[in-house]
Amino acid sequence: MATVMELYQLLPKTNCKKCGESTC
Repeated sequence: MATVMELYQLLPKTNCKKCGESTC
């Protein structure tokens, strides 16, 4: 399985609608 960081890299840069950042 891919790591959490690897999954975040596949998602859009603003995958968190609340804060608008890659990670919250």
